[in-house]
Amino acid sequence: MVDVIPLVMVARIKKYRKQSEYIKLIQHLLINLELKHQEQKVRHIFEDDILNNFDISPEEIYEKTSKYLSNDLSTAIISPVGCVIEAIEKGAAASSM
Repeated sequence: MVDVIPLVMVARIKKYRKQSEYIKLIQHLLINLELKHQEQKVRHIFEDDILNNFDISPEEIYEKTSKYLSNDLSTAIISPVGCVIEAIEKGAAASSM
């Protein structure tokens, strides 16, 4: 869920901006700001843990996955694929059994 929430927020912000629903847009921008603040507090707790080293923005996830997935798919599908792509780019490799 932690990876999915930022993607949902970005999708909703884009949607409300496109549809000119400014009250909802402002609400979601403020919620997104608070979520980012809370995320930084949690990241600080883990400091240099490996879970804290994969810092990819929602926009980057959409960009990296667009080659493989439609942006219309659920964020629950897009998020893990984006994280896998990020891990591979940072040197992760599949182990052979």
